Amino acid sequence: MSDHYSENSENTRNLSIGDLYPVLKEKDALIHRIYMAGLGVGVYKDESPILATSGLFQCLGLTGYDASVKAGFLAHIAPSQTPQMVMNRLLTELGAKGVSRAKFDVTLLTPAFANPENVDAIIQKLTGNPLVNRLVIVDFFPNLKTQGAPVEGIALDLRNGQLLTYKPIKS
Repeated sequence: MSDHYSENSENTRNLSIGDLYPVLKEKDALIHRIYMAGLGVGVYKDESPILATSGLFQCLGLTGYDASVKAGFLAHIAPSQTPQMVMNRLLTELGAKGVSRAKFDVTLLTPAFANPENVDAIIQKLTGNPLVNRLVIVDFFPNLKTQGAPVEGIALDLRNGQLLTYKPIKS
């Protein structure tokens, strides 16, 4: 099953992540920060059960959550990464965490400035993939009005599978 919410539709035109998801309001100690080209895999009982990334201008955000095992992942996919690189690394990390047989509800966040070929290639890798229970594609417009602060991003709470807006504090 695949749902596609497009930035070009009337309902989501020019929406930022902050318009789409509630803002994360947790202590930094609970947040496992994922940097550009990074990947995080975890379970609800981890010391930092919230995976978060920011700065999705041309990069893609990929989240997955399996409610039956309360496990998930978040990838910050850089334009230089191939879909095969991302999937290989994801499979390795899922195996290391002991959740390689999970079935994930996956959300692909595609910013307005993303390379369409990268988006299509990732969608092809996810469509029909045995790890994917459901795929939702969300186009968004990056919030560029942050006045020197890091750009908002996305967070995944592994305790309940909720997607949240991540607004990191400028360091």
